Amino acid sequence: MGGQDQATIRMRIRRLSYNPRMEGRPTVVLLTAAFPYELTGEVAFLGPELPHLVREFARVLVVPASRGGKRADVPEGVLVDDSLAADLSVRRGSLRTLRDALGCPPVAEEVRLRFGALWSAVTVRRLAAFASTATRVARWYERFADRHRIEPRWTVLYTYWLDGLSAGLALARTRQPSLLVVSRGHRFDVYEEEQRPPYLPCRTWLMRHLDRVFLVSENARLSLCARHRRLWVALSSRAWAALTRAFWLRLR
Repeated sequence: MGGQDQATIRMRIRRLSYNPRMEGRPTVVLLTAAFPYELTGEVAFLGPELPHLVREFARVLVVPASRGGKRADVPEGVLVDDSLAADLSVRRGSLRTLRDALGCPPVAEEVRLRFGALWSAVTVRRLAAFASTATRVARWYERFADRHRIEPRWTVLYTYWLDGLSAGLALARTRQPSLLVVSRGHRFDVYEEEQRPPYLPCRTWLMRHLDRVFLVSENARLSLCARHRRLWVALSSRAWAALTRAFWLRLR
């Protein structure tokens, strides 16, 4: 990565970790598709980011959603927890997936708002998989938080992709409102037109329940703002600093 990219990483992480009302530094829990396992291209991007996280946070916990193959080295002070990958690796039958999906709070809203998009078996299956993953992640997080003694007011939950993992942590936050839940947004997880059919599940609910989305490009920001203008006007650069302060003041 070049110097500008490194500076951008440092700036974003400091905004995440800064809280004038905290004594010391908070904990960050980073959910990934597979990192530090080299199943995806995440290693090239998250590898350089970890040292900055270690400097800014008291604890850095990395949680991959899948595992296998070679595992990249992580800096000292980073704990890798494979429990979510173990949970999600257990295959669910269609009826269990459907039950998890129907019990997921965003689904009823999605059917009401996006009924026209759910015209094909592909989009219905996509919604069911998304909602089932969210439900399983929310259940997993309760056990994870107990095991690691997570203090909600001092914790940032951070997902690298804008997907069912993000929704699961947002569901967990409904039970622990003082948690801060943020996500990155890239390409396939931002642009509906990249999908066939063009549909991404529960976007409206997800935008409303995340505290912040870090987008990889100005075009991605504009795309989200166009679809969720009332919700995401705060993504403009002018409102960025004020929004950061507002999030931390909420955690006092």
